[in-house]
Amino acid sequence: MEFNKPKPLNLAGDLAKNFNEFQEEVLEYFEATETGTKSAGVQIARLKNLLGRDAVRLYKTLTTIKPEEETVNDILSVLKSHCIPKKNETILVFNFFNRKQCLSEPFENFYAELRALATPCEFGDQEDKLLRAQIILGVNSQSIKQHLLREDTTLNKVVEYCKSVELADKNLKTIEDGGRSSQSDIFKVSRKTTTPQPSQVQNQCHLQKAGQSRSRNNLQQTEPLRPDPKENLGLSRNKFSEKHSGNDISCENRDRVRSFGEDMGDLEGLKVTPPSSPDNKPEDMIASTSQSPNSETNTMPLGTNLPNMVTRSANGIVRSEASVVMFLQKAKNAKRIYASIVHSQFDCYGDRKSGYAVPLEYPLTTLLSSFYQRCGIDPSLISYLEADGSGIKTLDATELNAVSKILLHNRQSPLLIGSIKSNVGHTDAAAALVSVVKVLIAMETGRIPPNHNFNKPSQQVPALVEGKLKVVTETMPWSGGLAAVNAVGLTGVVGHILLRSHSKEKVNGGLPTDELPRLLFISGRTEECLEETFSKLESQPVDVECVRLFHDIYSSNIPNYNYRGYTILGTNRQYREIRHYDGLNRPIWFVFSGMGSQWPEMGSNLMKIPIISDSIQRSHSILQNKGLDLLDIITTSKKSIFDNILHSFVGITAIQSHMKLSKYVDSTGANKLFGEVRVLKALSYLFNPSNILSRSTPNIEQSDGIESLKIENVLLGLKTDSMFSDFATKCLQALWLPISNADSERYFSRYVGGIQSHPVTIALVDFLKAINIIPDGYIGHSVGELGCAYIDGCLTAEETILAAYYRGLASKEADLIPGYMAAIDIPVSQSGVVLGHQMVPNLT
Repeated sequence: MEFNKPKPLNLAGDLAKNFNEFQEEVLEYFEATETGTKSAGVQIARLKNLLGRDAVRLYKTLTTIKPEEETVNDILSVLKSHCIPKKNETILVFNFFNRKQCLSEPFENFYAELRALATPCEFGDQEDKLLRAQIILGVNSQSIKQHLLREDTTLNKVVEYCKSVELADKNLKTIEDGGRSSQSDIFKVSRKTTTPQPSQVQNQCHLQKAGQSRSRNNLQQTEPLRPDPKENLGLSRNKFSEKHSGNDISCENRDRVRSFGEDMGDLEGLKVTPPSSPDNKPEDMIASTSQSPNSETNTMPLGTNLPNMVTRSANGIVRSEASVVMFLQKAKNAKRIYASIVHSQFDCYGDRKSGYAVPLEYPLTTLLSSFYQRCGIDPSLISYLEADGSGIKTLDATELNAVSKILLHNRQSPLLIGSIKSNVGHTDAAAALVSVVKVLIAMETGRIPPNHNFNKPSQQVPALVEGKLKVVTETMPWSGGLAAVNAVGLTGVVGHILLRSHSKEKVNGGLPTDELPRLLFISGRTEECLEETFSKLESQPVDVECVRLFHDIYSSNIPNYNYRGYTILGTNRQYREIRHYDGLNRPIWFVFSGMGSQWPEMGSNLMKIPIISDSIQRSHSILQNKGLDLLDIITTSKKSIFDNILHSFVGITAIQSHMKLSKYVDSTGANKLFGEVRVLKALSYLFNPSNILSRSTPNIEQSDGIESLKIENVLLGLKTDSMFSDFATKCLQALWLPISNADSERYFSRYVGGIQSHPVTIALVDFLKAINIIPDGYIGHSVGELGCAYIDGCLTAEETILAAYYRGLASKEADLIPGYMAAIDIPVSQSGVVLGHQMVPNLT
């Protein structure tokens, strides 16, 4: 009975969660397969096979146990200590006792998180007592506190009382609001149904979930956004209309990708500055500034006209614009990884009674504490923090003081900080994604961009004065690892994202690990576009990752890309062709050549292609029983190897070196398999004087479906055409050179028998099937008919190679007259004047 194997250990994302899931699945698999009854060696081998190559490599770098002494438990223990590092008990207890109910936070959520914080603390029998005490101390309602402090009650009664009071308050508020929906609902986002006026361009950010608020003025309750059916991306999208918070909260979409099985999602942030006019909404004018003089004057009361961050002279921000789109994918499906999201979290503490620019030190401290407790990451490991840095003194001070309380605990070196707002201004709803872009740039380039306009640190931030926080004022190297991003909105939204940089080390520096050239197809709107792209690619070393990316991009049709072309990279010569695509899908034909398509070492290069190599190996195993060494036949440099007609048959069948993809020249000429240019190219190669003089094997395609003509007749026909007269004359002169009897016998063994390398035929058919090239038809000449039978499914690979073997054996043992010939794939209508045999008396 077969069982489903666990997936390999995923070393990206939440390592603790990944390891626990992997360990659970492995133990279940071992139980189902009775692996525990096997020897220790078998158990270890199975475990390493299930771990995957990357995890085994990681284990080898971590372990100090000798291979002969290791056990399954040892391996799992070593990996567990890496994936689930031991947590600081003091921090866990601190987080528990520091957890307070946030403004407008439902009691259910507060109680659930409090229980989650208590679990790793291992309070034992005292857990219920401590939970009851922390609920009483942590609830934000003074009346509830007073009531609970007056009575000595149990944990269950405390919880029930808090829930009942909260429900009563909610019902009362509903009555007072005249039945309007509660603002503690989850705010989901939608496309607006009304068309905004030109002067009221909306700042939008697309989110999965927006959080909670007590203020109707801060967040707009909306509906789920419907994806455009034309995009056909299967993405989850929501819109959240919150104008002045960074949309760091967009990364809640990550949770849907992770938790709900979706393979991809997108994050979008858009901010367009409307022109200053009396039609602008008040919040558009108050909270941030435009770079126009009128808007700057309107915002002077807030002092928001200079982009200075955490400095004594901080005087606000400059309003700016941005449009950002990010693409989320599961790591296993991603073709490019710029960074991985370790964790993201947000909360909304907006209160309409407090107005704008509310200090959020306590809410942000609570968020950060909960954040790092949830993800299990030591904050001291963070290399860089991209702060919100609004340029408003109060907000900057409260943000960095909250950061100091959580991120600087047990930290030995200064934490580097910065804010992109000093470089590009405040982009409102797109601000947090712009901050993420800055972090990605630092990770990609290896350099952290500097902050502008920072002079003296603010005295309201002790950690900044003491040097525990260090603002990056000059370009600094990125040390790798973790980077955090803060988002603090003027309307009460606070968020935090933790990103892990992705190593850019390429295998072999991106160069191929083999000697194979790379075939690259691309398309474009113009011929110049393709020429420029090809020139750039051909001028630099082959990068296999880049080639793979091009393959993926152009694997399907792109509308209006009507120029198509190919190039071959990694060769000393230039192979390039570009043509205009007329929209017609011409049929694909496989042409299986007959005798004459073999030469020494014809399989040497093809054996470098794994699919072809595997097919050849299978044919080799079959022929070994007949006493033939196929690998030697197709790779040896001996010119006499094909003097034995049997070698020719089995060699060509193994490789079929001249099987090509042919197409009709036009839709009406079904009998024209090759155009005039193709024929002339074939003749040019076939009758090249140096080829004839050296007795090298002609390299032409052959087909029984086309009337074959004798070489001299074709050339004499071409001689009558002034265009090809010189060419034909030279070829005829070379053709009539005397040939000795030994040469005649050698040419007979190569051509007359129609010998074909069927193992090569099988290998190339297997290769073309693997890359999903399916022919509309196939034509075979002589032994090429066996190739047709194989691709049609009439013969198996073993039957095909054995048929070629016995045909070669029969030809070898037959008493045939020596001679030579060549078959030219050209119809009579294209051959010109055909001269009779009597015109060439020396013709043999």
